Amino acid sequence: MGSEGDLPSASNPTSSHAPNPNESEVTATTAITAPTTFTPARLAGYPTGTSRNLVTSATFAGSAAEPFPKRAKLSCPYHDSAAATVVRGSAPIGSCSFCASAAASPGKSSEDHTTGAAASAAASCHATIGRFATLSMGRGAGDGATGAAGGEQAGRSYQPSDQDRRGSKGQIRTVEYVRLIEQALRSLGYDSIAAQLEAESGVALESKPVAQLRQAIMAGQWEESVAILSNLPGLDLSLLRHAEFLLLEQKFLELVEAGEVREALTTLRGRLGPTASDPKRLHQLAGWLLCAGPEDLKARSGWSGAGSESRGSVLKVVQALLPASVMVPERRLEQLLESTVEMGRERCHYHNVCDEALSLFTDHSCGREMVPTVTTQVLEQHEDEVWCVQFSHDGTRLATASKDHTAIVWQILDSFSHRRLHTLSGHSLPLSYVAWSPDDSLLLTAGNDPYVCLWDAATGQLLRTFNKHQDAISACAWFPCGRRFLSASAVNDRTVCVWGVEGGELASWSGVGRHLWEQEGADFPRINDLAISSDCSHVVSVCNEKEIRVHELPAGAPHVVKETKSITSLSMSVDGRWVLVNLSSGDIHLWSIRDICAAKPPDKPAFSYSGQVQGRFVIRSCFGGHDQRFIISGSEDAQVYMWHRDTGEVMEVLPGHSGTVNAVSWPATRPHMFATASDDRTVRIWGLSSVAAGGHGVSGGMARGAVIEEPRG
Repeated sequence: MGSEGDLPSASNPTSSHAPNPNESEVTATTAITAPTTFTPARLAGYPTGTSRNLVTSATFAGSAAEPFPKRAKLSCPYHDSAAATVVRGSAPIGSCSFCASAAASPGKSSEDHTTGAAASAAASCHATIGRFATLSMGRGAGDGATGAAGGEQAGRSYQPSDQDRRGSKGQIRTVEYVRLIEQALRSLGYDSIAAQLEAESGVALESKPVAQLRQAIMAGQWEESVAILSNLPGLDLSLLRHAEFLLLEQKFLELVEAGEVREALTTLRGRLGPTASDPKRLHQLAGWLLCAGPEDLKARSGWSGAGSESRGSVLKVVQALLPASVMVPERRLEQLLESTVEMGRERCHYHNVCDEALSLFTDHSCGREMVPTVTTQVLEQHEDEVWCVQFSHDGTRLATASKDHTAIVWQILDSFSHRRLHTLSGHSLPLSYVAWSPDDSLLLTAGNDPYVCLWDAATGQLLRTFNKHQDAISACAWFPCGRRFLSASAVNDRTVCVWGVEGGELASWSGVGRHLWEQEGADFPRINDLAISSDCSHVVSVCNEKEIRVHELPAGAPHVVKETKSITSLSMSVDGRWVLVNLSSGDIHLWSIRDICAAKPPDKPAFSYSGQVQGRFVIRSCFGGHDQRFIISGSEDAQVYMWHRDTGEVMEVLPGHSGTVNAVSWPATRPHMFATASDDRTVRIWGLSSVAAGGHGVSGGMARGAVIEEPRG
């Protein structure tokens, strides 16, 4: 290449890019007087009134006979020169600055148009337009085709403008896209790559003032931080005052910690006072001036002390107050990707896999084969109707209660085999309830006789019998500690008891008075079912009087919502946020516990599920699947119903039983398996259709399964 004076022009044809068989690479360099960050022109949508100059050097690999794509020569409608230097000016779309002025002055001669500096400027325009058209990051079919070849030839980075858009609908601003990539790279520790991207794209992650603000905060330069903050654009006045208060508060705390009480008092009176919106906070800060030392200050304020931790916390809060265009929110690209994954999961109707299975590389979709719809085992050892079924919390064992006065503990080995571990005989009347302790070491059984039995789940040994109730027991529920439990009767004695597993009655309520389950002077309700949240924050009970009562522990008046029909049973979600109730009308309602406890409780449930048949018997439903996204219930028509929790849509109606399906259990630890209990004296284990077909060739949803006899002795 020649020097700056050798730029191609009409008067210096020897310096133009003539074909050279010995040259495979042509380098173009030009020096412009006011170098700044460069953003290239676009073929379409380039705004007028924008001007940037630069110092640039580019290398073009390819044919010396055609160093630029033909599109570059045709880009400017007023000029047909081609060269390798560029000046970006305020020009019409696809033209150089000199060509623009020529277009505005039709009388200008073509000789003037291609002479000296004008020629170099014109040639520069064509070179840049052609070059960046080939690196257009997929904007349109023509740009994409040229970009694949011409971009590689150019060997130069694409630099987006503020008007550049990406995506099939053009909704993604390229500049924002690049900034997010830079931020993500830095959060991953790839600072040098992020710096290289910033240099090549001409897009800075943060403006210089924002970068200075970040540095000043982390360096503890609080007055400088306030000054920089005040000059940032787009900040609401009230938010500005709040952000300034946070910065000055940090300054105050650091001064107190350092023992500079006089300076801290000056900051409190002269700087914090005028910006404070909460007088109580000012009084609190003033009180900390009397702290005995740094440790006393930290203990009383909960502040971690001067350093990167507390300053970083202040920076995050200030960042949240600034417009996102000024200071990109932390880990913004990760948030967007997580939202995309979450949206894909929510749109997946049959989603029933763990989050580890989700990928950014594909759109997530589960089919019907991902939910259990086929019977893989039938457990037939009961001699009468089976009224209750409950998986252990770890999903490895199953307890069933029957009208034959017994409960059976099963080990579910896999989808096709099980072992009967223990037959629990100790009751004199039919059993209707079983409940595993939180650690699955103990098991409660209850039913139509007036006592509760406590069993060792590992050995099948009867540990204790609890006698207090006068009638049938409707429900039992464990406290999370696993050392206490509740029992309730719904018939004549209307008693709720608290028991310790060591054998003592800790408390009981019945009759009339002010107790946990009643209002003063009200009759004690008949408790049909109850549950305790896993964090021991709530006890939920359902009453014969069509009420759902939520008690916030340790004690307090209940929050009550009314149902339209009698409530027969309830089920609480694993996270303790939701309660599911079965009504005698056949409907199933989902209520939010938080909403029930609100100052103004809702007058209707969050969701309603219908289709199953209920009217004569107690039918139990439950949550199930990954994240408990599904609702399943038995039915008096001998079928199992499954709904999507968040839509109320019936997903499956599963035949198989020949009598009323009384209860269901779907363990949180086994999203691809649930169990059902029926009046037909059987318990069915349901699994995936793909597993059933691949494992045993199940036909018609029927499978007996491999039975391993219970241990002798």
